[in-house]
Formats: sequence, C-alpha cells, structure tokens
Amino acid sequence: MKISLFTAGSMGDIRPFIVLGKRLQQMGHQCAIMSGERNEKIVTDEGLEYDRWDLDLPEARQVEQGLMNGDSAHKAAKKMSGVVDKLMSLWVEQATEAVQGSRLIIAANQAVPLALSVGEKFDIPVVSLYFAPLTPSRSIPPLFLKPIIRLPGFLNIALSKVLRLVMWRFVAKSYAACRANLGLPAWKWGGPWSDKIYDSRKIIYAFSPYLVPRPEEWPEASIKIAGSLSGEMSSTQGVSPALEQFIVSGEKPVYIGFGSMVCVDPESLTQKIINVIKRSGLRAVIMTGGGALNKELIAAANLPGVFCVENVSHSWLFPRVKTVFHHGGSGTVAAAARAGAPQVVMPFIYDQFYWAWQMEMLGVSGGSLNVKRIEEGDIENALQKSFSPEVAQCAHTLRQKISVENGVDNTITELQHWGLL
Repeated sequence: MKISLFTAGSMGDIRPFIVLGKRLQQMGHQCAIMSGERNEKIVTDEGLEYDRWDLDLPEARQVEQGLMNGDSAHKAAKKMSGVVDKLMSLWVEQATEAVQGSRLIIAANQAVPLALSVGEKFDIPVVSLYFAPLTPSRSIPPLFLKPIIRLPGFLNIALSKVLRLVMWRFVAKSYAACRANLGLPAWKWGGPWSDKIYDSRKIIYAFSPYLVPRPEEWPEASIKIAGSLSGEMSSTQGVSPALEQFIVSGEKPVYIGFGSMVCVDPESLTQKIINVIKRSGLRAVIMTGGGALNKELIAAANLPGVFCVENVSHSWLFPRVKTVFHHGGSGTVAAAARAGAPQVVMPFIYDQFYWAWQMEMLGVSGGSLNVKRIEEGDIENALQKSFSPEVAQCAHTLRQKISVENGVDNTITELQHWGLL
C-alpha cells in the first residue's frame, strides 16, 4: 500500500523518516516523503519517492536564525505566522496531491496539523510522530521553557497546555483557511487538541523510554514510545580512510559539532573552542558542516590533534570518541546514548533545551552550556566533568539498556497493532 510521510526540517528530521520509509519499502509498501526542497536529493538517493513541500523560504530560515541569535519566542512566532499564512494555500495543494492513493499518513512535528486536515478530508488515517515529549505530563517540564526547571506536576501540565495554546494561536488563522480550503469545519479556539477525538489519535514517540520514562497519564491505547528511528543510510555511511587513521593514531578524541545550527558570532565561539583545545591538548573531530563554527579559523589554527569533517556517520564515530559535545538535537542525543558516549550539550533552539536538561538528570552529561554567554572556562569544566568515571559509567549503563531497542521495528509493530499496516 502507499504510505505518505510528512516531515519538515533538516537532516535530523529527515533521517528518521528515510530509515522508516526504507524499512516499510522492504516490506512491500510504496513510500513517499513530502518535505522541503533541500531534502529532495537525499530522499531520492535513498530510493524513496519525493513529494515537494515548499518550506525553504528565506523568511522561514530567518525566523529560526533569529531565534538562535536571541529573538524572543513571541517575536519569532509572529514572524513565522506570516510565513505560514503566505504559503498555506500552496501547502494544501501540495499535500492534497501527495496523498492521492495513500492509505496511511505519518507526520512529524510542524506537519501534523496539515496532515490531520488532509487525512480528515480524504478519510486517510494519520499517525503523529514526535522526537520529543510534547504531550503534557506531570513528570515532564514544558519543553519550550528556558531554562528548563523542575516544577510541581500540576504546573508542568498547566504550563505545557498554556504554551501549546499560545503557540497555536499564532497559526490558528492559517489553519482555519487550510480547513476551509478543504471544505472542513474550523477547529475550535484551542486547536486540534480541543477536538473530542484528540485522545484517540495515534501518537508514536521516537525516543527511548530510558531517555524519557513513560508518564503514567499517557493513554496506553493511543500513545506509544517506540525508541529512536536509527539506522544507516547508504548516502552517508562512508567513512574516509583518513578519519579512520586519525581515530586509531592516538587517544580517543572529543567530537564537536552543532548540526545545522547557526549563531550570532561563529568566530568568537570557534576561537574559544580552539583555545580550549590548545590549552588542554585534546584531540578532536570537529564537524564544520553547519553555520555555528568557522572552518577557516579552525584550519588557520593548524591544530595537529584536530580532524575536520563536513558530515560524518554518528553510529560509526560516536563509539570511538571520549565525549560528544553537541547542540542537543534529538537524533544526536540518541546516537550518543546508543554509543555509550558522555555528552556536553549547548542548546540553540526548540526542544534542545529540554534534551540538555534531561541528559544532566540522567547523569550522562558534563553540563549544559549557554551559547549566548559561553566562556572558555565553561567549556573546559563541562568537558572535564564529562570525562569523570561517574559520567562515563552512567553513559555505559544507558548504552546497555538502549542497545536492545529497535525503534523502527517497534514503530512498525505498533502500526500493525493499530491495524494500519
């Protein structure tokens, strides 16, 4: 049968859907991924069908960059609502075309309201898939608070619902137009969560229950925690002989990489990291593919113990490093945990703040760093703590628990249990 997968975002968002889509395709299903233009090549290179979703407007990227550079969530949400309003009619047209012949839609994050609407219109079941715990719970703090703090259970639930509602109101007008375009009644003021059928909608959380223990109040019949959707992709699994030689030529290096994140002053951040490496004598593999680091500065520093890569297979590299110093994307968090590697997290945006906090709570992190106020001493202290036997042992114990999980197979099992496959 045909299955449509909807996802926005960069590599961390598209990779899990490619891994899941390839597994479903091996089972004989036809899988097509609807995503932004930047993801078209990797989707088709991996042998999956691609449906265009016009997401990659300069205005949308500017909103995310503004958030990373210090814009308030309110300002960013107001800007993004304008982008969504501008594109919604096109998105409805593209989604309508993408789901023709589909018998199941699986949608992630920002794609969920659009998928729910299109699925309702054409009577296609929709499963929401998330990489961070968004369903309100007494045991999980609101994800978009900065900083993340422990709160009484009733406040966790209340604040999560309030923040969700506030964010929804910025795009409510656009989705009212979306549903009118499809001939559907508008959602109530509170959004899709105010529908009577909300509690019966199927949700899969693609993270390990050892990273986020299942809250008691989540309904077992409709919400499943499947584990991370990990797996290699043929287009990214190559490792250069030079990197292999570097890894075996000395003590374990530190991995430093911040995905596709950008920051207001990459030169300053890069120089601080260079100075820490010089003083400490650390070996490091630095991923320079994003915009948070200045690769020219790193090259000019001519550090003998540093190896730079544009991209690298986390599943290959992370078991071979001493610590993973990263931005806190859910995929990187999961890969480091599976590898048994201690972490240091410097969050930039969205749920990364939650993951930074949660890794500290689990004892596998040397600390959370503030990208806007980071000093060399902060980096040194967090790295040194991550090298401690206590953190290393916690990371090793977590690896032993997670290593038996198969998030892709678990997801497919749940889809079959729900009668959707």
